[in-house]
Amino acid sequence: MPPQITGPYASRLSPADVAEIKTLAANYCARSDIHALGPPHRLTVKRLDYVIVDVPILARFDVDNTPADPQVLSSTFNVKKRRGHWVVDDFGSGSQHPGKGVIY
Repeated sequence: MPPQITGPYASRLSPADVAEIKTLAANYCARSDIHALGPPHRLTVKRLDYVIVDVPILARFDVDNTPADPQVLSSTFNVKKRRGHWVVDDFGSGSQHPGKGVIY
């Protein structure tokens, strides 16, 4: 299933951009030990060079790390286009604080 593409520049994201972001998301999740259930389900295009990526994950623990019934949540991270390629923005668009793997 293709991701839902939203945001003010959604129509400007090319199929090649979507494919590259999906590959980047899979690699990022694997390296970050984020257990994704599949490709991104939402891409929010904030600028022509900046996208918020939502990946479905399966959570099996509550906030206090006690086992719980599995729930499908989202892991959210940002990507930006640099030198013609998409890369993970570890600092959340210029923020002083890393924005990796925010789960809500």
